[in-house]
Amino acid sequence: MNDFVPGIKFEWIDRVACVEALAAKCVDIKFEEAMKGILLTCYCKHPERMTRKQESTLKRDVMKRAKDIKQERASPEIGDTVRVAKLAPNPLLGGLKQDGKNLVEAIVVDIRRTSFGLFFKVKRLSDGEIQEGNGHMIKAVVRRARSTHEVI
Repeated sequence: MNDFVPGIKFEWIDRVACVEALAAKCVDIKFEEAMKGILLTCYCKHPERMTRKQESTLKRDVMKRAKDIKQERASPEIGDTVRVAKLAPNPLLGGLKQDGKNLVEAIVVDIRRTSFGLFFKVKRLSDGEIQEGNGHMIKAVVRRARSTHEVI
């Protein structure tokens, strides 16, 4: 049986919205299940005509966005209590060095978003000192703040 009908082909209506919808579902479930969970006709015309190449590029973009969403969910916000490696001044080389293997609790005071990533400014609870660093400085989120506008 020949399914080919001339003039009927796959066409995107809103690809960006489709990637966002699929990525939101892919955070919790697999891509194939997410494809069944949304109505593709809202985002494209004739979804049954999507080629394997188009589906694989869609999957790649969705998985990248899902990874970003997971990272955003795990990253701390202002006011959250986190565990960080305590940094102390390094008199020989200048800059900072890790002070032992122990982690200390701190509160996130400021977040700067740059093209290189997120930079956090935290206030340590043990001695009240402020230290700055990227996301690798923060080892775990202990408690979430009640409101994102609450700063201690």
